[in-house]
Amino acid sequence: MKLHTNEVNINLDLVQRLLETQFPAWANLPLRLLEAGGTENVLYRLGDTFLIRLPRMDWAVAPLEKDGLWLPFVAPYLPIKIPQLLARGVPSETYPFPWGVYAWLEGQDLFNSPLEDKKALALDLVNLIQALQRIPIPANPPAARGRPFADEDAGVRENLALLPLEFQPKLLERIWQQVLEAPAWAGEPVWSHGDLHNANLLGQHGHLSAVLDFGMLGVGDPIYDYASAWWLLDQPARAVFRAALELDDATWLRSMGVALRGAAFAYPYYLESNPVMIGMATYGIQAILEEQARLLS
Repeated sequence: MKLHTNEVNINLDLVQRLLETQFPAWANLPLRLLEAGGTENVLYRLGDTFLIRLPRMDWAVAPLEKDGLWLPFVAPYLPIKIPQLLARGVPSETYPFPWGVYAWLEGQDLFNSPLEDKKALALDLVNLIQALQRIPIPANPPAARGRPFADEDAGVRENLALLPLEFQPKLLERIWQQVLEAPAWAGEPVWSHGDLHNANLLGQHGHLSAVLDFGMLGVGDPIYDYASAWWLLDQPARAVFRAALELDDATWLRSMGVALRGAAFAYPYYLESNPVMIGMATYGIQAILEEQARLLS
């Protein structure tokens, strides 16, 4: 199913032809579509050791360029495995964008196979985030994701009004107002992944084993990495996460704002097309409401 109105048609026959013309040595390997929760790429598993990523639309091409440039730089500093771009495909008469062949990473995505020990997951996330923040910052690094909350105020409020009543949209709008009033981040710039949600994380043996999709990788405000607490953790594990990172009230509130903004936009947009995104949005909203109830009790 298409997720966006402007995405190109991608199917198994197309990918097979791309392999035959550009990487014939791999063209005889088994090829199968993967059901993934991402929104920018279509994924195919190639044999036992490769993954193919094909951008759905033109604005999803830039992350592929970033993978080739920055993943080799950050990989040695991180405690778990990350994607390795092995070969870069080029546009063809039948497919208009660059595409990539990556090394396959073992593990189960945390949306379909969540880790049971949420406190252990919290500490794994902390370890990953702190490792990212210790990476040296080179000249001209990529910018971290994120627009000021105020720039998206009207859109967030419009989308909150579209949420089901059981999500308490009026309460969520009051929480959003508190986010707008929170002090901005004033720390030094650091590396951040920018998209640490459960479809981008793999687990094995009760712990994180790999992190995927570095398209939002950049240097700046780490607030998007802190927002992972709302997508992935329960309340006791969030407390462990926050304490380990020593996050103050304003930063914690802003991390909630990232999750609230993401859920507000994702739920109406993907309601009919992407159950993974709807599941994530629902979990994030419920976590925010749970936190609000705890604060008021």
